[in-house]
Amino acid sequence: MIALGVAQLADGPAARSDSGGGYEEQLVAAFEGGAALRSASSTGAAIAARLYEAAFTSAVPSGPAAILDPIALGRIGRSLATRGEVALYAMLDGVSTRMRAVVASDWDVYGEADPATWRYRLTLSGPTNSRSIGALADAVIHPRIGTEPFVPWRGRSPLQVAISTGALAAVWERALREEGGIAVKLVTPMPASIEGMEQSHVNAMRREFQSHSDSRNKLFPPTTMRKGSDTPQTDWKAHRHGPSLEPAIERIYSAVTRATAGVFGVPAALCGIAESTPAGPSMREAWRQFVVSTIEPLGRVVEAELSRVLGAGCALSFRPLASIDLAARARAVNVLTQAGVPLAEARDVAGL
Repeated sequence: MIALGVAQLADGPAARSDSGGGYEEQLVAAFEGGAALRSASSTGAAIAARLYEAAFTSAVPSGPAAILDPIALGRIGRSLATRGEVALYAMLDGVSTRMRAVVASDWDVYGEADPATWRYRLTLSGPTNSRSIGALADAVIHPRIGTEPFVPWRGRSPLQVAISTGALAAVWERALREEGGIAVKLVTPMPASIEGMEQSHVNAMRREFQSHSDSRNKLFPPTTMRKGSDTPQTDWKAHRHGPSLEPAIERIYSAVTRATAGVFGVPAALCGIAESTPAGPSMREAWRQFVVSTIEPLGRVVEAELSRVLGAGCALSFRPLASIDLAARARAVNVLTQAGVPLAEARDVAGL
């Protein structure tokens, strides 16, 4: 393979612009990364990452960006959700002389304030070994979101920006996991003796009940009664003992999950965690909002990086995602044409 823009990175601190910033900034970065990692597996974050990946997998690249296949596009979407950035190395295949873009598993950034001077140390992972290579900025596609002015080379995931929301989601996920881990027992009280029945028969009956039950999950405590008193009302009635979530806990957990999804720009209706069951029009509107206000702006960020490295004409079309809203777009075209707008312009405005 013939690599483009390979850079020789000199050793030593003089050649590196520390990607971690100052000491305090490094501590903040470590805290943010830890909080995001702990909450990345929460329900809201997992749903958002899946939707990001699915949306970018459905994108249609054109121009020089056509070198990206659906797998690479899906990785871009998921990485933007979970890491806030992704790095792809543009290289030439030595056999077919075609351009390829390989997603890096890790990278370090060196250089001065001007992004044109940045150099990268990329790690390209494989099933049997990994490669560590140096590359210039014009060979690395590096879209990033949530950047800060003092660390423009590093993106931040939505949960790294909203640290408290991610931490809250992690706390409630852990609390529910611990609650669900409590052993559940089914307790069925049985009388120690039964009037008019020999004790050996009573004991045999108890053993028969226990032999047909899972002793780990079912208990048969004996009950006694005084002579002449009524039979205990609890005898022979099974009682469940174990986790029992309060409605308030479920409401709080649902609210936290909705807030987590909202941080990613994902409407609650798409996560199955809306306060009420959404109807068809509500679902279509939620999907339209997600595509227009979240996915398409991210696509523009990726397009800019693709054009910087691969050349002008790179585009990502998310029109396949608009099929769910096709009827509404068709009505919009009809309204515009009746108002005198040319058909071609009306279709362009409606995204058809």
